[in-house]
Amino acid sequence: MPCTRRVQLPLSQEAVALSQTIKIPNVMKRRITLRNLYVLATALLLVGCTKDELPNVQGDSLPEGKYPITFTVAASEQTQAAPMVRVADPNDGGVQRSKWTAGDVIAVSVSSDGRTMQTHCTLDGEGHITRYDPQLYWSSTGMAAVNAWYSNLSGQATIASGAVNLADQRNGLAYVLKARTMTANYQSGNIQLDFEHQLAKVRVKLTKASYEGTLANPIVSIKGYTTCTINQGNITNPGGEGYIPMRKVSYGSETYYEACLVPGMTLQSEALSLTADGKTTKVNLAGAIALGAGKVYTLNVAVEKPLYVKLADITEDTYTFTRDGILEGDANTYDKAIYVNDGVTLTLRNVKIETTYAVMTNAISCHGNATIVLAGENYLEGGLYCSALRAAGKLTIRGEGKLEAVGRFNEPAIGGGYESGRCGDILIESGRIIARAALYYTAGLGGFCGNITITGGHVEAEGGLYAPGIGSMAHHSCGNITITGGTVIAITGGGDSPAIGAGYGGSCGTITIDRTKANVTEIRRR
Repeated sequence: MPCTRRVQLPLSQEAVALSQTIKIPNVMKRRITLRNLYVLATALLLVGCTKDELPNVQGDSLPEGKYPITFTVAASEQTQAAPMVRVADPNDGGVQRSKWTAGDVIAVSVSSDGRTMQTHCTLDGEGHITRYDPQLYWSSTGMAAVNAWYSNLSGQATIASGAVNLADQRNGLAYVLKARTMTANYQSGNIQLDFEHQLAKVRVKLTKASYEGTLANPIVSIKGYTTCTINQGNITNPGGEGYIPMRKVSYGSETYYEACLVPGMTLQSEALSLTADGKTTKVNLAGAIALGAGKVYTLNVAVEKPLYVKLADITEDTYTFTRDGILEGDANTYDKAIYVNDGVTLTLRNVKIETTYAVMTNAISCHGNATIVLAGENYLEGGLYCSALRAAGKLTIRGEGKLEAVGRFNEPAIGGGYESGRCGDILIESGRIIARAALYYTAGLGGFCGNITITGGHVEAEGGLYAPGIGSMAHHSCGNITITGGTVIAITGGGDSPAIGAGYGGSCGTITIDRTKANVTEIRRR
């Protein structure tokens, strides 16, 4: 049975939801049995005789046009189950079944002695072949390689290779199947082609929990590759990562959202996008899902209203956000330490935190991957030898608001350092961000961290002495630095350090700046 965790849909545009989900893989096996329900068996019937029985046989050649190659679908196996081509029914005995649709076309190639013959077979609703285009004939007694494939994507059923677009599946799912390659000759008799799915399928079930909206006609989209190339049923060249709108389907009284995805991508952070009641939120997965060909993943999403916390109402020195929420400030400055659990999205709205000078803690510490959404004017200052904002995993910052962050005593404003420890990747998508490091040795943005990526927003980052504005701190490292959008002002703290790059005795990965899309200013001090 699928397991259900909780997510929430925001009551305001700034709030972003969290989904705790669990995958349930159903592996599409190679052969059809009563239990293996995701394989289509097609038999290749060869009208064969022994070589001694054939008239006018010259060497290994067969008389032209005398021995047709015909195809049939095994009717007995078709009644048990068929591939996931058009229809799926999870309520049919507790398993997901599917079938061919009249008009589906499979392609089959037969290759021998440097020559390849190909035909396209049109199926009816029972999987029986109604048309061959063209009829193939055995031309020799030698062994031949037999391949077969199917795709319902536009134009792919009748060509061997081509690029396809998977960017929107609201009007129909994408399917690609390929049979295992085998060898045969005119004496092989019936040849069974076992089709296997080359895409992964994801199904999302939405459940309204404490959410106060209507969830009327939501748009559910899943992160995936939006393009790929199909070459005789093989999936290659995945690209164009984006959110793919899913198809709404009903099985009895149950409603799901489905899409078929190119395998190879791992989903976790912001794996889903949910738009409902005029609001859009991203959904994180509790655990990573590595999409595999021929597997089905079911995600149960319970939609709740976000956790709303006023900074003034926190009576303890610390507070931990265990799920998505909004932290609301006021005109006052507070001495608090805020913790954010893995996968949580936290909206900061007019928050002002100055952590006690003598306490070695970040103003906001994220235990794993986290997203910070900015609303209003926000100010964060870390404690002794600590940065203002750090995440153990990937830190994503976005929003329409502003954040001024200040590090203390050799620590960056945003990132990891000597006492804070290493920070994961840092991604800034939007918002106005001012990051000022401590006096010495560390960067304003980065310090000791993974990759630093800026795709938008307005970022001003100032480093300490012997350190860059963006990059690694002295004697430490950061990953690649990539700037592809927004306005960026990077200021070195002096000591002959670069504005963007590695601090004194430190290192960083590759620096990539697209100055055609990003407005970048580098200021060096000596």
